[in-house]
Amino acid sequence: DTMKYVTWYFAVTTLYFTNVLASNVSWTFTCFDKGYDVTSDSSTLTEKCIAKGVDEDQAKANAFCHRPNNTLADNSFTHIGCGKCPEGENVNVTSCLSCPAWNATSGSDNSNCNEWKPPIFSFSCYQGGVPVKCSNGSLIKNIHCWGPKSRYSGNNPNLTRSGCGTCEELITITQMMAGNWTTVQRAILTIVMGLRQ
Repeated sequence: DTMKYVTWYFAVTTLYFTNVLASNVSWTFTCFDKGYDVTSDSSTLTEKCIAKGVDEDQAKANAFCHRPNNTLADNSFTHIGCGKCPEGENVNVTSCLSCPAWNATSGSDNSNCNEWKPPIFSFSCYQGGVPVKCSNGSLIKNIHCWGPKSRYSGNNPNLTRSGCGTCEELITITQMMAGNWTTVQRAILTIVMGLRQ
């Protein structure tokens, strides 16, 4: 029994020290842990991260940052920070993106590889009295619908039709699609005057 106990003791001790020594080398790096607030704050913050391994090369290979996938519309995953993408119900290879904080090819520090980018959302606008799906856009720049002001009493079809985007974008598209600048200028003037009513 004593021999079994000694054998068990050395096995447990060996396993313990093997696990401890297997991650005794650390490498420090940084990741973004905050994104730009879509309404006011344009700053970004970083946090100190630590990766471990049996040696420095393995510690660097274990260093990752993660962020939301900003190309996925209506993404419910919003966390940003150190490490690979966390596990969770709303986390998958589509909603979250991981990036290595160490570039093994160039042998250089790749900290802060997870720079936050504005999320995009799906939205719709009325066009000709019918709701239509618009191209996905960010809250900062792209989510707009255009149409006449409530006081407008004219019947210009180019104005009353309404649609996705802004009035300025509508004018630009009109310019690009038409070849007769006199006609284009007249149409633009009509629309602008309608908006001012």
